[in-house]
Amino acid sequence: MYAAFFRGSKQAILIRAGVLIAVIAVLDWRTVDEIPLRILYLLPMLMVGNVLEPLPLMAVATLCTWLSES
Repeated sequence: MYAAFFRGSKQAILIRAGVLIAVIAVLDWRTVDEIPLRILYLLPMLMVGNVLEPLPLMAVATLCTWLSES
């Protein structure tokens, strides 16, 4: 089921990961604090981890961490 997220070109994977991060951020912002959605950021991080170099990956990880904490 999740294999479809990891297939395609580098650009397609990054677009899918960006959309997932945005959707998770909106859901996390709109839901009550009692429902932790931080674990959902793991899937886009796994996706970008397959296609990005360490420095851009660190930037995406920082963004996901910031979104989950705010």
